[in-house]
Amino acid sequence: MNNQWIKLFILSSALTALAGCSITPEGYSQDFARDLKTYGGNRYIKSPVVNDLEKQMIKIATAPDPAGPPYELQFNPRQLAILDSFNNRYDHRAMMNDINLVRAGFDKAVEAYYPEIGQEAACTITNKNGFFPNSNDEPNIFDWQFVRGSCLNGIAQGVGVARADQADAKFVGRFDRGVMIEGIFTMVRSDGRRVIQIGGVPNAGRNARLLTTELRKSGYQWHRYGDFDNKGHFQGFGINIWNYTDQMYVRSVGDFKNGNFDGLAAKQIKSEYASMPTYQVTLGTYSEGSREGISGFYNGFNFIRVGETKDDTWNGVGYEIYNNIDSFYTEYTVGRYVNGEEQGWFKIYYDDSFDKPVPIKYDEGVLVQWGDGSSNIDFGQVFALAAGTAIIGTADIDSISKIQIGSAFASDVVGGTNGQAMMNLQQNFDTEIGDRIRSDAAFQRSFTPATASTNANLPAGSSALGANSNMPDISQEQGEVEQASQVVTSGNQNRQQESTSTSTSTQVAARSASTSESTPANDIEMQTATTQSNRSVEQPPKENQYVGSGRDYPFTGTTDTFLKYEYAVDVAKTNLENQASKFCGSSMRTEIRWAQQPVCKESASAEGEYKCSIDAKVNCYENLCSEKFCGTAH
Repeated sequence: MNNQWIKLFILSSALTALAGCSITPEGYSQDFARDLKTYGGNRYIKSPVVNDLEKQMIKIATAPDPAGPPYELQFNPRQLAILDSFNNRYDHRAMMNDINLVRAGFDKAVEAYYPEIGQEAACTITNKNGFFPNSNDEPNIFDWQFVRGSCLNGIAQGVGVARADQADAKFVGRFDRGVMIEGIFTMVRSDGRRVIQIGGVPNAGRNARLLTTELRKSGYQWHRYGDFDNKGHFQGFGINIWNYTDQMYVRSVGDFKNGNFDGLAAKQIKSEYASMPTYQVTLGTYSEGSREGISGFYNGFNFIRVGETKDDTWNGVGYEIYNNIDSFYTEYTVGRYVNGEEQGWFKIYYDDSFDKPVPIKYDEGVLVQWGDGSSNIDFGQVFALAAGTAIIGTADIDSISKIQIGSAFASDVVGGTNGQAMMNLQQNFDTEIGDRIRSDAAFQRSFTPATASTNANLPAGSSALGANSNMPDISQEQGEVEQASQVVTSGNQNRQQESTSTSTSTQVAARSASTSESTPANDIEMQTATTQSNRSVEQPPKENQYVGSGRDYPFTGTTDTFLKYEYAVDVAKTNLENQASKFCGSSMRTEIRWAQQPVCKESASAEGEYKCSIDAKVNCYENLCSEKFCGTAH
């Protein structure tokens, strides 16, 4: 009998005996959380990478998972703990801002992002292949007709409004030479559900980061946020959120390829354990939808396992923490798994008795011997893995990057792939770095407004900056893209010269450490830029300075309609950020100094709803910063 079924039988018996007591799923998981805080993690773990993964699993297991207000509108601690494993992949505040705008409705989202729209009507949309993710057989490409907005030589350029007869589809957003680039979209499905999308618009050869939400009449909301291709698949990072009427629930999150997990990812599945409902969490690395490398699992109640996986099951060394409700103790084990079953000798210690381990032996998951076998335990692979990942564990990078790198290394060790997983990971790093830098430059070239249209929309006293010859020069970004492309090319050449997974792990760790803080993040994936091989990579970076002689340009962000207080403030700040980004030509060159408090007026007829405004001082930098709004976003 598999050891897991033995534990399930013990737990079921204990719960039956305690039927008259006030045991609940919440109380049981709280007992496990208490013991985890008291005794800590599994002390058999030698690998710093596996240790980091176990810490993530313990963080998830010890976080409360309540439902009900206010968690229908925000993530509870358990869901946040899951998302925290990916906080270097997305901007949580930006995602929640867009979700709140979707809840407020299409019109209010448009007011927040595009308060000023031109009146020209005779504009041509040159490409109608923009893809809007949907489900089932609902339409996702539309025959758009331009309604009004801004034109350049008769072609839609800048902010515009478009409509399509099919599904009552509407779009308000930015066009680049007649192509939809980013904006807000809505339609009504054949089943009556409304879809609202905020963000980039995927097209042939161009993925885009966006939020798409399906709003059902029951109050349930299905949010998907991340990088989509023009087939509706996650292609890069993605989050799948099931928003019930009492809880925002993270169904899946992580790296995707063609809609399947590929890289570090997590999923949460509703299940049953000992006749009680539970939400099981898996966190680890995947390849083409299959767990490969290092994974962690929490059953929602009393059990955590971290270890090596291959072919989507446990293969290699595994470490467990198990809380026994019957005897009220916690046991810690280490041993080897083959095709998901315990095999050979394991070690167990109880609570804080690490110095008194008990050896037990399994044969294909069946317990065959207890005690008197410690001299027969061979944990060479445990220590080999620890030694191989030690250099990764000491690298100056975040723990999630260590897990991703270490898991690829473990995949090579367990699977005997001669370093292929590590080389694939390095290639992914190279591609992501280059794509992000190229994407940023393409984003700026597409969205930097012409001088005439910019001056028309500048606040009083600030028009000089728009006409100034020192306005940020987008051509400079082309040089940055070319340099980045040469760095990627150089990385690919170096990678081909490496032959072992250990040397590759060192190279990847160093690359991650040098780029994790300096790579500019961007919400919209664009087409790659042209490179020139004769540009120097070794040019020293210029000191970033403000544009022109002026400083502290005054801006005010506003909410034009009454909203709940937190929404009203967010919308006002987003409105100001949009103005400032347009003023400077890019959010990556914009610095905002916010007033301490917004000014809000409560509605006389709708209790708890407000219109808000907030002031700020804005400056523009000559060169791109390392993050949006140069670290001053709200």
